[in-house]
Amino acid sequence: LMQRYLTEMMDGLLLERPVDLTYLSPDKAREGLPASALRVYPLSMVLHRGAVYFIVDILEGNKEGGASRRLLTLDRIQEAHLDREAEHIPYPQGFSPEQYFASAFAI
Repeated sequence: LMQRYLTEMMDGLLLERPVDLTYLSPDKAREGLPASALRVYPLSMVLHRGAVYFIVDILEGNKEGGASRRLLTLDRIQEAHLDREAEHIPYPQGFSPEQYFASAFAI
């Protein structure tokens, strides 16, 4: 399943289309809460210390509030489906994955 989720996220990244996913954050897992249903736009991917991470813009489902741009780890995705019928989403102007990842991993 993990390979299928990776493929869906990579297709979203390459085709600039949204992905509907179910994501279990560390906080929700710790508290025994259910995973969140999110509609995300993948912006970038990185492999860091053996884990795959995606920077995403959350389009829908961010009921907790906070930033709409987040770092998600592949192993916490429980379901992922690329919306091939959705309109193309343009890549954000001025966004730098390198800068985002540098602060995300404190490197």
